[in-house]
Amino acid sequence: MHISQWVESLLSRENIEEILDSSLCGDYDPTSAFKTVEIAVSCVCRNSGDRPGMSQVVTALKESLAAEVERKRICLLYQQIQLKILRLALVLIHPVANLRWPERRQLPHRNVEIHVFT
Repeated sequence: MHISQWVESLLSRENIEEILDSSLCGDYDPTSAFKTVEIAVSCVCRNSGDRPGMSQVVTALKESLAAEVERKRICLLYQQIQLKILRLALVLIHPVANLRWPERRQLPHRNVEIHVFT
């Protein structure tokens, strides 16, 4: 079986996980990944008339990349919010603990480093 046939058979069953690189560990947008694989499959159609033009391929890939970049941005914001909530929860649980993070500063006249809690 040719690789394009194998990929098409998995796509028909919407089994994207077996097609993609396992080192991604599921860290991708399934819709974006599915569209990207569909683009790749369409590029190897036997009938050249059924293949997309390069401008169509580039446009579709840019759309998939934009969706993935946005997903990563949202994930990062979510992680930052979770960290702030965790810090707040720790302060509420143990209010006497000094949970502020030190900021490193150099004294202007000496080569001495101090830690200032902000």
